[in-house]
Amino acid sequence: MIRKLLMIASAVMFTAVGAQAATVDVTGRRGGDATVRGGTATFNVDGISGTIRAYSTYDTAAGPRITTSRHGLGVRNGPNDRAYNGSGNAIDGYRYSDWLTVTFDAAVRLVSATLGSFNSGWFEWNDNASYSVDGGNYVHTSNANHSFGDVIASSFSVRAFGYNDDFTLSSFTVEAAPVPLPATALLLLGGLAGFGVLRRRKQMA
Repeated sequence: MIRKLLMIASAVMFTAVGAQAATVDVTGRRGGDATVRGGTATFNVDGISGTIRAYSTYDTAAGPRITTSRHGLGVRNGPNDRAYNGSGNAIDGYRYSDWLTVTFDAAVRLVSATLGSFNSGWFEWNDNASYSVDGGNYVHTSNANHSFGDVIASSFSVRAFGYNDDFTLSSFTVEAAPVPLPATALLLLGGLAGFGVLRRRKQMA
């Protein structure tokens, strides 16, 4: 009986609330699911909300701004910004390193991200992207589609380091993080345990 109660306790305490995946699509001239204003953007899709901010190692008083296109969101770090193979409206590493950071209003389970205008492969002229989760170490990839694995986090960044890297952020998919039930669940478990003890005593009488 005690073993059964422990199994119930484990299931209750780690029950995930709202674990349905939500994809935020930021392609299109208007930013898709994102509302873009200068260097920041906001989004709210299926209860998943947060902000996107543009960054660059190029230091300007105005700061970098987020660009929009049918391929997704990019970074414009100044009036003379340009990319190795593009217009400079992408996340690029030409002369300066650009990146976007997506921050969620509540912790989420990161699933995947998709990049646009991305040349996959290992040739010299192909693109490489770098991802960081919650400000941690960067993970490098040569694929347009990136899987985060089973990671609970509050933010991620996608960055271009290479001279000829330029791409956009097209979409990202996340799930609401598992949320432990409140203290009332403990009261419920205590009641179940007490009921089990009384039942066992009655059987022994």
